[in-house]
Amino acid sequence: MIWYLLNIAIITIAYLLPARENLSDIGQDVGPVKRKRVCVVGTITWILLSGLRHISVGADTLQYKYYFDAIQKTSWSSIFERLYDRYINGADIKDPGYPIFEKICNIFTDNYTVYLIIIATIFFVSMGLFIHKFSENPYLSYILFSTLFYSFFAITGHRQTIATAVVVLLGTFLIKKKKFIPFLIIILLMSTIHRSCLCFIPFYFISKIKINKITLLIYWFATISAFVFRYELLDLLQSILGYEMYQDYEGAGAGTFLYLLLAFGILVTFFCRKLLENDTGIIRISINALMLACFFSPLLLINQSTMRLIQYFSLFLLLLLPKFGKILSKRTDRTVYNMIVTLVLVVLFAMTNPTYRFFWQ
Repeated sequence: MIWYLLNIAIITIAYLLPARENLSDIGQDVGPVKRKRVCVVGTITWILLSGLRHISVGADTLQYKYYFDAIQKTSWSSIFERLYDRYINGADIKDPGYPIFEKICNIFTDNYTVYLIIIATIFFVSMGLFIHKFSENPYLSYILFSTLFYSFFAITGHRQTIATAVVVLLGTFLIKKKKFIPFLIIILLMSTIHRSCLCFIPFYFISKIKINKITLLIYWFATISAFVFRYELLDLLQSILGYEMYQDYEGAGAGTFLYLLLAFGILVTFFCRKLLENDTGIIRISINALMLACFFSPLLLINQSTMRLIQYFSLFLLLLLPKFGKILSKRTDRTVYNMIVTLVLVVLFAMTNPTYRFFWQ
């Protein structure tokens, strides 16, 4: 656990170090210099932690090593034949695009640690751009990721980590710019790596829904209905996204995550008007995403592998949590908010007592 805490400490130092910028002129607690510094430091440290991990760190890391070792002995013709059989002949082949990605990386390296660094770089550079562009306070975004989301994206999966980097973190820029065709293309391409990202296609249109009392009421009615009819909802998703192929997921704690997600949803409901003040569109998008995550959250009571679906939408909490601090009128209050949030998240994280080893240990 010490390495995770050290990472949080490094990001905190990057945030607390002074920067030469007049915050009164730009109306922010985090100016451009400090914003960039936190994002750069957070990106680099997480690339190192994720990429240099031991194969025992993460539920799927060792299994993916077997895949990577096997792909070195697999021919290009065999890989493309699987792709043809899946999409032309309709064969039941899981995510045939992922071996193509592995084979491309294999051109440059046959070292699994280097491969992990490549995946980490794709995800964390994308996340850094996402946070730098849209977050009111990058520091809180990185603290939230480092305590709540890291176990899923930094040390567990490979396929969905790649898909999320492109579909969510970069796809949000396309949503903001109203470029549906490029958005659709990247999702279809990434669906060959992880089929679950197809669920993000409707979000292009859902993200445009205006947030008000009526829409929030509809969202909560749908969420309550999902709790009642969660088995039917899971059956529908199984036929579309193939969740019957997964075993129970044992990464991030789904029970705690479920309660935190619903708590965030309730807070957003009460403070939505404040959150939407001076919104450029990204908070509306984020609230729609959070409410969709709440809608799908009852599925965690049945099968924890459905976390793979919810994570596409819950990542927008990286933007909503800092926004709560922004609605406080006094800068002193915002500082206290940052301290309390950091303390609570770090304490909850420490209670899980996660372990970490580097690849050479």
